[in-house]
Amino acid sequence: MTQLKRDAAYIQTESRRNGSAVALSAFDEQVCNVLTTAQTVTSVAKTLEKAGLDSRDPSTDLESRVAASMLRLLHAERIELSPDS
Repeated sequence: MTQLKRDAAYIQTESRRNGSAVALSAFDEQVCNVLTTAQTVTSVAKTLEKAGLDSRDPSTDLESRVAASMLRLLHAERIELSPDS
């Protein structure tokens, strides 16, 4: 099973597959859009927070939500470990 490393940088895959068996949410798509450049879980969470793209209750742990989203994106082969990591 694929694991997500929170301190490693991830980036969108070059060929974004459409027929994935993994169901992706609108939040997953927002996270994926941030990953046009290599980012870690923490940097994606900070980017979403600064851009005001996280519409959930501020008391929720945004980094945990981003990590879960990135794991779904990884399983869907929408993102990959950055070559620089």
